[in-house]
Amino acid sequence: MLQVRRTHCNPTRTSPGTRAPVKFRQCALPKAQSAMAADGKVYVILVKGQVKPGQAALFEKCFAPLAQHVTANEAQAYSYKLCWSDSDPDSFIIYERYASKEYLEEVHWKSEPFLQFRKDLEANGVEWITKDVTKYYETGPGFMAR
Repeated sequence: MLQVRRTHCNPTRTSPGTRAPVKFRQCALPKAQSAMAADGKVYVILVKGQVKPGQAALFEKCFAPLAQHVTANEAQAYSYKLCWSDSDPDSFIIYERYASKEYLEEVHWKSEPFLQFRKDLEANGVEWITKDVTKYYETGPGFMAR
């Protein structure tokens, strides 16, 4: 069984019977991510949703222009990805990572493409059955890209 032990922000990984602890791999952040918020934490939004049966393709069609805009124009959006469920064709998550909470609220949510996305969903009759938004800060061990 793998056990995790932390000593003053010096995480090590050991397993029973192992003589020497193995340090977690540390990678340099890409240049864009090194300019994070002053507190050093990436702000994460996880949108978990489900649309009415048969509306998944229409939802994705409405979402695509927004995702293209974010990719091309929002350098402080580190990740922005629509992911469909492997067991329910109408359920998805949108995984979003930002330099700061303020960037999300003051730039992304107020951008014209974001506002247009909401209008496009309404105009096309796309209905959410469920929508849950959870907010996090990245603070623990692990990685987002290799």
